[in-house]
Amino acid sequence: MTVNIFGYNVVSDSFSDVVKQLINTKKSKGLHRVVTLNPEMIVLAERNFITKTWLMKANTIVADGYGVKWASKVLGKGSVNIISGVDLVINLLQKKGLSFYFVGSSEDVIKKVVENSKRDYPNATIVGSAHGFFSEFDSPDVIKSILEAKPDVILVGMGFPKQEYFIQTLAQYCHSGVAIGVGGTFEVLAGVKSLAPSWVKARGWEWIYRAIQDPKRFFRWKYLVYYIIFTFQNFFSLEKSELKTKDF
Repeated sequence: MTVNIFGYNVVSDSFSDVVKQLINTKKSKGLHRVVTLNPEMIVLAERNFITKTWLMKANTIVADGYGVKWASKVLGKGSVNIISGVDLVINLLQKKGLSFYFVGSSEDVIKKVVENSKRDYPNATIVGSAHGFFSEFDSPDVIKSILEAKPDVILVGMGFPKQEYFIQTLAQYCHSGVAIGVGGTFEVLAGVKSLAPSWVKARGWEWIYRAIQDPKRFFRWKYLVYYIIFTFQNFFSLEKSELKTKDF
């Protein structure tokens, strides 16, 4: 089940159902692309039609944070479940029989991610990793490494839209598995940053918690303002369309 929000078909299934679906598709033909959609991505994608189109065509789009859920309610689209990228990754790492390849962050951080994952998630098999600070000339080598490793799940944490561009390129060569753009998830797995407490998540304040840990995020709150304006612009556009339909 999906809910169309700003043109994105966001899944409204439960967290457990989404995880089951991803596990079932890991061996399907073609790379299964997962987008963890948040307000900042939506605002930035409005500036680039190609990026937005590519995001919209993802196999699975989940609502990463309260902002997407809020917009769905405002626009009368129905309810969607919040499935954050970090929660999704941790849940998959806990499953038995899955192999992973990590791409992203600095060399020191990604090494720590591999080390911690092997210790904390013994059910997961880590078949390879690469830091995210490689040039476009080095990209073929990283892709070759992934193809040779044949992971079930490829986690790409390079920030938006760089991680999406890399997955887009990877999809041209990789014909199986699940690729997920995971943003800053590697910093959490490495222990550089901590997960928000459950009571913070329950109140939809996780974005504040993240900003406290990383003050640079405060400068990105401008996208939240743009997002709120964009949401209400869409709301009033829908209202006008409905009025015209009734008048007709």
